Amino acid sequence: MAERGSWTLILSSIVMAAAVASSPAAAQAQPSPAIDVTGATYAELDDATGVWTLRGTPVSVRRGALTVQAGSITYDTRAQVLRAAGGVRYDDATMAVTAAEMTAWLAEEHLLATGTPVVTTPEGTLTAERVEVHGRSEQVVAEGNAHLVHEDIDGRASHLLLQRRLATATFSGGAVVRQGPHEVRAQTVIIDLRRRRVTARGAAIITVQIDR
Repeated sequence: MAERGSWTLILSSIVMAAAVASSPAAAQAQPSPAIDVTGATYAELDDATGVWTLRGTPVSVRRGALTVQAGSITYDTRAQVLRAAGGVRYDDATMAVTAAEMTAWLAEEHLLATGTPVVTTPEGTLTAERVEVHGRSEQVVAEGNAHLVHEDIDGRASHLLLQRRLATATFSGGAVVRQGPHEVRAQTVIIDLRRRRVTARGAAIITVQIDR
């Protein structure tokens, strides 16, 4: 979200990686690293329905630096919908994501991770009960005990909206945000991640530590 890192782009890369890794048309369009499937105890590629089904303990799909692991992975090549369930883990060179389930609507650039998803990057971590990514609008919505740690910012709320175009993080619903030694409690707290400016609305309580 800051100039050198974007939560929206990070999570959206899962959608793009899945599209490239799973689409035969994409594989034929240009030379690319081979797709390796390991750990599968069951694999079915149904040309009649266009559905790929993989299961394992876990099954792992790897393409270059990208790896997706899960108990089961299905991909509908016609609807362009990818579903992974059962201890889902995504890794690449810049991040790791874990969740109980992930669904990606590739054509819409829309991803949903549920079951206490955790996103880890060099800039920090994002956790919630569910995380939804809207690639076209470049927004991330985290709901249910949302917790964002970004550099020296540590924020919690019932709901979190990250907007890349505005470079803002909006915590709402009992928001508690700490920036260094300072703390803000309010119904809504908005952080400008570029300017490092905090705005609080609704029963705000601000604690500022002043060095003597």
